[in-house]
Amino acid sequence: MGFCKKGITKCDSYGLKDHYEKWGVKSRLIWGCRDTSITLGEEVLRLRDLNSHKDEGELYDCKKSVVKIHILIFETNAKKASIMNAVHQAKEAGIDLTVFGTGSGFNGFGTKWNVIKPVLQKMCPNTLIAIVDGRDVLLNINSRNVASGIDAVNNFINAYKEITRGAPGAVVMSAEAQCCVAALTFAAPGDYFHSETGARAKRACASGEGACLWNGDSLKVGWEDLQIELAKERIGAVTPDVYLNAGLVAGLSNDLLYVLELASMAEFEDDQAVFTDLMFRKDDLIILDYGQEMFGNSRWTMGFNGGGCLFTRDHLSGGVVHTETRTKPLFLHTPGKFFTCFDFLIEELNLSHDIKANEQSRQVRQLKNYKNKKNKKNKKNKKNKK
Repeated sequence: MGFCKKGITKCDSYGLKDHYEKWGVKSRLIWGCRDTSITLGEEVLRLRDLNSHKDEGELYDCKKSVVKIHILIFETNAKKASIMNAVHQAKEAGIDLTVFGTGSGFNGFGTKWNVIKPVLQKMCPNTLIAIVDGRDVLLNINSRNVASGIDAVNNFINAYKEITRGAPGAVVMSAEAQCCVAALTFAAPGDYFHSETGARAKRACASGEGACLWNGDSLKVGWEDLQIELAKERIGAVTPDVYLNAGLVAGLSNDLLYVLELASMAEFEDDQAVFTDLMFRKDDLIILDYGQEMFGNSRWTMGFNGGGCLFTRDHLSGGVVHTETRTKPLFLHTPGKFFTCFDFLIEELNLSHDIKANEQSRQVRQLKNYKNKKNKKNKKNKKNKK
């Protein structure tokens, strides 16, 4: 990956700092190899702002023994990536973050896991990688207390170590209270992988696409039972959040690459379905964050008034705390287009609205403007009639 004018040989190294400074700034190229430059306007952040917050040499100094965190966000739209709250939060807090996939096509939920492989291959083995959704995820760091980000990151790293204790090579995925994606209603636990060889035996369909629609509540029971039993084995109890969510994942680069190799995922496949069955086959490689210590998921099915936005202000740090577990996860996720929760968190963390919230707010303003104009017109007509 890199800034390229001609030939794939220019893409052999990850940073390509010299090549970027020579060509990238002048041509305003987008991250990724391509034959021609692309201009998207002034609102697009420069690579060094978007993808790096330290000197290139320091960022990729693999000789250091200190475990660091590096956030990876998959986003095909560079304009949307440039105005994501999480991107700007990381920059302000001095947390390494890279947006990858800009300019690439989206061919399904498996796309991200194929595009990310060359990125992971260039990451330092001692860096803890957090692969998270970008459009509906925030960092649990208040903009008025950015220094609290140090504690938030340390807590994230410590939680990862504790969760994976006794399971070397494991990656951690987030846990949520909702099950399941539509693809899982077309398969039974164990269908996607051969029990003996571990090779792929069946492909997951693309949830929500074509005929891959919800196939009946009874067909999710096996998947629910499986994950409830896994939770009992792991933590000795059952909490509401026991179901795998693939939007938030953490692990060391080599461990992540090994899991992706086993998953052997096609771009069109539903990643959540594939990872859920892989967890069934290899429960020592994928462990869920049942305690919401690293990743905090809201419960969109309950709605905002029903208590689905499970966070309240932590007056000490300025961030938010999970109302049930009393944890302070670094990443806050509002899946299911839970805009009311997302906007609430934005207010609690004193942030600006990102692209989704802006679009929603813009629609509200347009509606209000339309109503105001209509009211003024009606009043004018009434006066004319008089």
